Amino acid sequence: MNANFVIMMAILAAACAVFLFSIRKSPKMSASETGISTRKYDERQIMNQGTGFKLGFITAVICMTVYLFTGPYWATYLHLGQYASIALILTVSLLVFVIYCIFSDAYFTVDDSYYKSLLLIAVISGNFLLSGLRADSFDTNGIWDFNIIPFIFAIAGGILFIALIAKHICDRRADAREAAEE
Repeated sequence: MNANFVIMMAILAAACAVFLFSIRKSPKMSASETGISTRKYDERQIMNQGTGFKLGFITAVICMTVYLFTGPYWATYLHLGQYASIALILTVSLLVFVIYCIFSDAYFTVDDSYYKSLLLIAVISGNFLLSGLRADSFDTNGIWDFNIIPFIFAIAGGILFIALIAKHICDRRADAREAAEE
């Protein structure tokens, strides 16, 4: 077992731990007890978030299993190094979770708006894209590794941006359809 494999497994374990702790429900305290406003989700949203988490985790496990059995082929045919492959796997699993939550109306609380999220995602994706463009070289001996990771995150941000716009359009059409029926 080489050192890169051990490092890759440590990165995967750390990423899974961060992913698990970020999804965990916070303890229920009222706004008067904490002094700050709390984000409220109803039971349907919490159930859909749990389903999205399961789908994202299963996606990560399946992709990681495929990668462990076909890792050398990723470098040969996809030209992806170990770290870029792990970043791609974790990004895909997180995208599965977030997009499922967006389309099942479990991502935003009652008072959240799409516009703040769209602006935030656009700024973050643009930042990743610009940092990727500043890199001197994208590959090392023909294999994409660390320098391609900002592009992976920028593409993921673009996918989230498109998903939010699509959900917003679907919601507006549904509202217009309901208004026409009344």
